[in-house]
Amino acid sequence: MAQVSIVIPTFNEADSIDPLLTRLYELDLPEDFEIIVVDDNSSDGTPAKVRAWEKRANVRLIERREKPGLTRSILAGAAAARGDIIVVMDAGLSHPPERLPALIAPILAGSCDIAIGSRYVAGGSTEGEPLPRRWLSRLANWLARPLCDVNDATSGYFAFRRELTATIAEPAHGHALLLELLMAGQGKLRVVEVPIRFRHRTHGTHRTHGTSKLSVRPQWTYLQRLITLAGGTVPAGAAGRFAAVGLLSVAIDALLFQFLMSRGSGLALAHITSFFTAAAVNYS
Repeated sequence: MAQVSIVIPTFNEADSIDPLLTRLYELDLPEDFEIIVVDDNSSDGTPAKVRAWEKRANVRLIERREKPGLTRSILAGAAAARGDIIVVMDAGLSHPPERLPALIAPILAGSCDIAIGSRYVAGGSTEGEPLPRRWLSRLANWLARPLCDVNDATSGYFAFRRELTATIAEPAHGHALLLELLMAGQGKLRVVEVPIRFRHRTHGTHRTHGTSKLSVRPQWTYLQRLITLAGGTVPAGAAGRFAAVGLLSVAIDALLFQFLMSRGSGLALAHITSFFTAAAVNYS
């Protein structure tokens, strides 16, 4: 049995899949690791490139013909995995493969159940990401943090023990599988956040399997799912107020951070001050 299974969902990633797999095979990983590429009906030749890898490496291709969806693709890969540890990562080179050994190390050591490649802890960062997308990400994480107590609950780069897939509720969808795992654990899981440098993708299509992450629909779907995971349904008006408070907190955090940095404050002091100020507003 493979010790580590790396699940990579793809949708039109012909430009990036070869560089990604090459970089993964250059890493110092357990010898029995496997890579499972789950393709959602790409039209650019991605499956053909993965089939070429199947002939020379421990790479498997799953071609889905069902309703497209990022979470559905990841769960299909997890169901086919042979490893005790499952790693999920993006195919577009946004997630640094070189951080994978650090990501799986605490799970291999038995010290945690989920390891998150985090943009929002000390040492983590984002590069080249458009401001609207960055703000949406910060807002989504601000809304999720009171429920799961992690900084980057919307990360698409994470590792977990395979048996945890059985805890995910059937309606899970969208691009927040990590949040589903965290909430299913009901606060009992051991979680660690490993800093990563997230790079805005330059390959492939920045889409959530057919839907832009900047469009209204995935954001509204995320908000509805977050409310459901929190324990119930909330009228649209209340949901809007919930989102507005989160957005205000994100704005305060970002603006105060920029102001303090412009005044010569150190990075750590700026982060801590802006975070706690925004948190006070959020919970008041």
